[in-house]
Amino acid sequence: MGIMRVPVKTVFVNASQHADGNTADMGRRLLAGVPYEQLDLVEYRIDALGQRTAGDQLEPVEAMLRRSETIVLGTPVYWHTVSGLLKVLLERLSQGSSVLAGKRLVFCYQGSGPTPESVAQMEYMMGRFAEVMGMQLVGIASDAASVRRVNARLRSTA
Repeated sequence: MGIMRVPVKTVFVNASQHADGNTADMGRRLLAGVPYEQLDLVEYRIDALGQRTAGDQLEPVEAMLRRSETIVLGTPVYWHTVSGLLKVLLERLSQGSSVLAGKRLVFCYQGSGPTPESVAQMEYMMGRFAEVMGMQLVGIASDAASVRRVNARLRSTA
């Protein structure tokens, strides 16, 4: 008989190359008072869409997300959009569209002055991802005020 795994209520997916950088700091502030586990994408090798090599590690990432109720995707803004790590994850997860159905999604991003066009594009991407995956987008945070608003929403439902 297999090991019984306890559901992880909230998972913070850190899509930065730094496990303890600005994105992780934003995640800590966003999730203050909310128990969560941090998943650092940089620690996993996730092949690009269409590739499947022996070292692909999507399965353990997907397993942790399946056990959660709320998924917080945090990314730095690189080249006017989400990090490549996050983009690859979104593309791969979207191939199994029912995997995250019914879960709550929060998106947070930080960077030095993203343009209005990049902000609109990233927020649209997250809205579409939530819709396609059957998730509920419960908040987007990018600055101190929106971090506080989303944190209050998460704490009220924790």
